Amino acid sequence: MEQILDWIQAHPELVTNGVAGAILGPILSKLLRGGLTTGTLGGLLGGLAGGFGADQAGLNEVLASGDDANMLMTYLQNIVEGAIGGGILGGGGGVVAKQMTKK
Repeated sequence: MEQILDWIQAHPELVTNGVAGAILGPILSKLLRGGLTTGTLGGLLGGLAGGFGADQAGLNEVLASGDDANMLMTYLQNIVEGAIGGGILGGGGGVVAKQMTKK
């Protein structure tokens, strides 16, 4: 448990990405007639992947320069990254799950 808490403290931006994805993923999944479980899991994983990918691509400071004065913009960017990744994976997962259950 202590290792998990240490990881969360070391990577708060990925936690924000995951939460944003886990919120938007199920919403888009239901709008596309998919399931909530698929949308939640896809949203969480998509949010983490979106944040990690943006960081690796060097897009982690598009809205903010990272100093304390722009901390709100940093959180906003993390939420947007997670919501985009979570929306894509959660919504897409919902559509795929719907198509698989039709057969």
